[in-house]
Amino acid sequence: MYPQDGRGRCGNSPNRRRWTTLVAVSATHWNERYRQGEHASDPPLDFIARLLPAGERRQALDIACGAGRHSVLMAERGWLVTAVDWSESALALVRARDARIHTVLADLEAGGFAVEPKRWDLICVSYFLDRSLLSAIGTGLAVGGLLATAFPLVDQREGIRPMRREFLLEPGELRALFDGFEILHYCEREPAVPKRRGVELLARRL
Repeated sequence: MYPQDGRGRCGNSPNRRRWTTLVAVSATHWNERYRQGEHASDPPLDFIARLLPAGERRQALDIACGAGRHSVLMAERGWLVTAVDWSESALALVRARDARIHTVLADLEAGGFAVEPKRWDLICVSYFLDRSLLSAIGTGLAVGGLLATAFPLVDQREGIRPMRREFLLEPGELRALFDGFEILHYCEREPAVPKRRGVELLARRL
């Protein structure tokens, strides 16, 4: 049985993840950032670390995996992980951290990776918002499969760094997008300025 953390409640542990502005930049730029060690020591998001069940050799997909903080956690818990990113430097870090992880180099925004329907038992995506992928992510889960995701929210408070609107969700939007899923964890966080509001979701496809 998958652990549950209630409906519409935040977990007790704080999310220490540093929010970063998502901008349209080249893979070359990201390759250089990863070569310099950026994000190499980022911990998994707290709610994923707390609630992710054992994989029992089921199939997991980590979309826009970066340096692999969630890919490595999933592999350690027995998931068979495929990690996708457009940065070869990031994928090299992932393979160095856990050679069991299968990596795929693909430009997700350009449609370079297709999420196969009913293929995955777990899909994880955090801080990479491409609305064209969201419906494919939902249908890409097998029945009973888990979705673990987190995104920044629109936040008009003074002192919040501006972000492009297409990279942000409205409050309540993520829950509505996955209406019909069983919600295992949902939280809209409101940290102190200058950190941006964000949303977390762990849900199961019925």
